[in-house]
Amino acid sequence: MSTSIRRLTTVAALAATALTVQAGAASAVGSACDGTAVERCASLSVANGVWQAEGTITDTAGDGVQVDVRVDEVRIQAYDGVRWVDVLSSNAVDADGWHGVTDTGLGLRRGCMELQSRGSRIRASAHVQWRGDRFGDTWVHGAAVAPTCSG
Repeated sequence: MSTSIRRLTTVAALAATALTVQAGAASAVGSACDGTAVERCASLSVANGVWQAEGTITDTAGDGVQVDVRVDEVRIQAYDGVRWVDVLSSNAVDADGWHGVTDTGLGLRRGCMELQSRGSRIRASAHVQWRGDRFGDTWVHGAAVAPTCSG
């Protein structure tokens, strides 16, 4: 990537961030991605103490093979000191089907007090699939964060 394109991309990203912060929109935390030809990501967003999980899958066409993609379930998980457990009230089924390049699904919104009562750490979890010349079916998990009531 050329230096001028990198600078333009950086300036655009900073401008978008400034607009988001000024608008008081949700901030993304705990994001984690996996995969190169098919990138799979999970993250959390928080605004005014309300948390929401998000899952995204994208066919980057990095290997020249086109696949259809979908996110079909998104949830928040809490660590109870022993294992990760689903915060069942956060589960959401994404039934909008298959997409040619990218799909994003959102979990249900949950308040910070509910999440704090479930554990000291939370993360996003999303079930994603891809199909075409190859098939994949997996859960992707975001990074663990402490559920705070601000943000």
